[in-house]
Amino acid sequence: MSEELKSLEKEQEQVQGATQEKYYTVEELAAKWNVSPRIIVRTLRNQPGVIEVNEGFSAESSIRLRIPQSIVDVVVKRSDPAIFNG
Repeated sequence: MSEELKSLEKEQEQVQGATQEKYYTVEELAAKWNVSPRIIVRTLRNQPGVIEVNEGFSAESSIRLRIPQSIVDVVVKRSDPAIFNG
């Protein structure tokens, strides 16, 4: 098997794994952890792997975040366990 084909197969496996991962909304995590959505956005917006979904094309359009389970796990692991009640 050629190196290029191996590389493509590996990339495909990574994409399939990422699409099977659970993604949370800001609102879901805020409710789960009993904090404001603003805290979730400030804490997670620039984390690698967090997806920004632009809704609309105007200046007033909102940006929604989708946070993968793997990022949630990292945040919980590196934080004080008493913070998380869910």
